[in-house]
Amino acid sequence: MVEDNEDVRSVLTIYLQRNGYQVSEAGDGLTAVDMALKLQPDVILLDVLLPRLDGIEVLKRLRKAKPGADLPVIMMSAVLQTRDLQSETAALNVASFLQKPFQVQKVLEYVEGAISQKGTALAARTVTPAAAQNEIEEKKVRHERRPREASGTLDSFPVPELLHSLYVESSTGSLLICSGTTEKRVYFQNGWPVYSESSIPEETLGAHLMRQGRLTKEQHQRALDEMTLSGRQFGEVLLKLGLLGPHDLFTELEAHLTAKVISTFGWFEGTFHFEAGSSWKDDIIVARMKPGRIILDGIQGYWSPERIQRRVHIVDSSRVFSMDGSPYAEDQLGLSTQEARILQMVRRGFTVGEITRQVGDIKLVGGTLFGLFVMEHVGFILNPKTMVSQLAADASPARADKPTSHVKHEEHAKALMAEYLKYRTADYFKLLGVSRDASVDEITQAFKVRQRRYHPDTLVGIDTGLVHEKIEELYIRLHTAYRTLVDPTAREQYVKKLDEAEPAAATARVLPARPAQKGNKEEDVVLFEDGFALLRCGEFKNAHELLKRAEEISPKPQYTGYRAWAAYLADPIVENAKTERTLVGLRKDNSNDALFPYLLGNFYLREKDAKRAVSYFEEALRINPQHIDSARQLRILRMRQRSTEASGLFDLFSKK
Repeated sequence: MVEDNEDVRSVLTIYLQRNGYQVSEAGDGLTAVDMALKLQPDVILLDVLLPRLDGIEVLKRLRKAKPGADLPVIMMSAVLQTRDLQSETAALNVASFLQKPFQVQKVLEYVEGAISQKGTALAARTVTPAAAQNEIEEKKVRHERRPREASGTLDSFPVPELLHSLYVESSTGSLLICSGTTEKRVYFQNGWPVYSESSIPEETLGAHLMRQGRLTKEQHQRALDEMTLSGRQFGEVLLKLGLLGPHDLFTELEAHLTAKVISTFGWFEGTFHFEAGSSWKDDIIVARMKPGRIILDGIQGYWSPERIQRRVHIVDSSRVFSMDGSPYAEDQLGLSTQEARILQMVRRGFTVGEITRQVGDIKLVGGTLFGLFVMEHVGFILNPKTMVSQLAADASPARADKPTSHVKHEEHAKALMAEYLKYRTADYFKLLGVSRDASVDEITQAFKVRQRRYHPDTLVGIDTGLVHEKIEELYIRLHTAYRTLVDPTAREQYVKKLDEAEPAAATARVLPARPAQKGNKEEDVVLFEDGFALLRCGEFKNAHELLKRAEEISPKPQYTGYRAWAAYLADPIVENAKTERTLVGLRKDNSNDALFPYLLGNFYLREKDAKRAVSYFEEALRINPQHIDSARQLRILRMRQRSTEASGLFDLFSKK
């Protein structure tokens, strides 16, 4: 990958890696020549406008050197329309040309096409079984323990490998795992998980005890009331009220903490961040959980045989072997009778197929073997015939186990919208993921990570306008946060404002959580508040149902406006005209309410009519100069109009 734009290079590299390719990167022409001749890659993606040595000169030097004479090269450029590159490279054997800007899935098509033309795929080779036996010796497949960065993504570093890495490194610190709007934090002491926290309401200790039948609903509410009044921890209250004894409490607490960690194995997309240190030790109850057992339970519970097969090829003709020097003692694994039987068959030299036939449960066998593989307890021996057929299948462009680009883009869009909802009102420290006492270097590093995540270049392939709009908004807010926090004076003023607002916010966090208080409200108010919360979380259909019920009980203009807006968001094509009529009528009948011009502004913004959107946002501000949402939308629209080039937000994959 030869590209001097770091953001573009990063996006393309991540995309290709997710599709099974190893990618080496170069940011200038001279480095590219040296790397290409040394690495001999299967294909080179080569930009034209490069520092130190442009792409044409890079190509000439490669073709003059014997090792680079036949390397497939795909040229990428935004100057194809103004410069006849095909004539300039006519004698240099360019596989294909990519005009910037382009969709990332196009890159994959061109890469696979170039490799296919070269004929390097094993599928295109004629290899007899006898030749294969002589050419390839038996290969031992071991788990490759990779260096772990402080932060990363779960698709490149899955949870099983993450926990294994922390264990073998004897790490002490806290691991934050995020998937969409959900967060979990796992604390480690010398590589052992000892505590876990979750943002999921259903994963509280009280909810766990009710599921286990250890608490009734009434006892749970009684304990919550006492906890609120006394300020004590939930566990302390259970002991005080005599609802649970010390031994039972600790046993259930350990099971509860373990279950929260295990459930993260079902998170295949998201991010992680590990912060070393033990400052948290005095604030938690340490429960020593077995990392080996967690890895086995997590994989068996959440990893399908198909997903395991994509990570490591466990085929019927593979022999399994037990490796020396595994970092886990067997008592740390806590093997069940069936798992111990599987391991015993491994030591006796059984193949995967033989073990599966003996046990009769392919999911249990696959999950156990993959778990032991991740923990470097077992490996696999592939025979030559299997290797040739498997590698040929891997080289095929039409692999059935690859998710379609469309599905990937949809999942990516959903994840981004969930993160937008999470961070749109977060303070600048939470937005960047740093503590209040973070240094400028730490803030800068965190900003770079977030910037890469929300850079508009990563939206290529997502055709939903709402996602582009919201992530652009988040991207702008991210820059504002960074500028504020790296400036000592601005940061001091910002922290002061946060501290002044904190007591009220703390009260707001406690009071709405009290279920009894909802009983004091009218039914329509409760329905509206719940519907509005669902609307903000993107649950448009469910929000519409609740808002409609609130409107039926009490036909307030506010209810009608948000009900119409939710209906439109749930089905823009069908509800388009009806929503417009409803909002226009509400605006006419309620001329002193800024809500309705604000909703109309958003409506026309989604309908790609920026001029009308601006006029309605301005009207909302004339009615209510403190209407923050309208002011924010206007600010974003005007920033777009002033300059799209300065930040490079909308000139995707192009170069001036």
